[in-house]
Amino acid sequence: TMMSLLSALYLVGVCMSRKAELALEMDEAPSMALLQLSLKASKASQGLDAFPLKWMHIPKSGTSILTSLAHLPGVCEGIPEDLSVDEEHLGTFFEVNFMESICQPSCPGLSCQIGSHHAAIGLEYEEYYKGHGVSMFRQPEQRIISEYNMMSTPGSRFYKPALAIEFPTVRSFAEHVEGGVARMLTENSGSPCFPTVGLGPAGKVPADQLALAKERLREGFVFVGITEQWDLSICLLHAMFGGECSAKEFDNSRPGMVSNGPGGYDTSELGGFVDEADREIYQLALDIFSENLAKYGVSNESCSSCWDQASTSAA
Repeated sequence: TMMSLLSALYLVGVCMSRKAELALEMDEAPSMALLQLSLKASKASQGLDAFPLKWMHIPKSGTSILTSLAHLPGVCEGIPEDLSVDEEHLGTFFEVNFMESICQPSCPGLSCQIGSHHAAIGLEYEEYYKGHGVSMFRQPEQRIISEYNMMSTPGSRFYKPALAIEFPTVRSFAEHVEGGVARMLTENSGSPCFPTVGLGPAGKVPADQLALAKERLREGFVFVGITEQWDLSICLLHAMFGGECSAKEFDNSRPGMVSNGPGGYDTSELGGFVDEADREIYQLALDIFSENLAKYGVSNESCSSCWDQASTSAA
């Protein structure tokens, strides 16, 4: 009927008018507000798409990140708010115990497969890590010295006498774990960051294998943190996936027996050894970290609220 036609035309006119108003409002809106809206939508989309997260555990790079992952919104259900994934709560091998006793039944937002948690990820990369990977990265020579101290120091819970005999110096140890992180990202078996008694030095990582490691780090990992910038890394994690910061996230769940001091370990004991492949991986991790700091607007200034939350939770 004529009345129906007029009503339809009226509705079309109203919609077109409102569309024009919205366009004008958007045109006049401050660019920062638009950026914040865009980041909010992006964060929500990323959080949804990235779950379940899959942690790659690089030795001596920050097991403490598990506490933060467990308390992200949507990762675990019904766990105590004060739970720290550490020795006090879950025993010496707390990361394994967490995966078995808590993660599997209670954490749909985290992949909880049991196995060698320092293992190479090649066979699992496509199914579990690609688009879901999270990890902390540490300066290679610092990481190697820390690992050597952990395994060669009498009294350490992880002391291995045979290893201490096989590798009497940190340099000899370093030569057998060279490129360990690059190999973790690409090989299909073993734990490349740990040496095997009786085998020779690891040798250089082939160029094509190093290129694949970089590709997987760039495309497969949704969160890259830096051990030496722990506080900013935790703040960035929450900027990306939500949730409030808490004091327990800034605790060291597995401190080494030999202190490295504020300036790090003295690398002169390596006798000039440089892990060239893992330095390239670490540099890429730093680049990705810096890109995400800029993307999510994370800085020492912007993180003050995160650190205030942590202080409040500790009170």
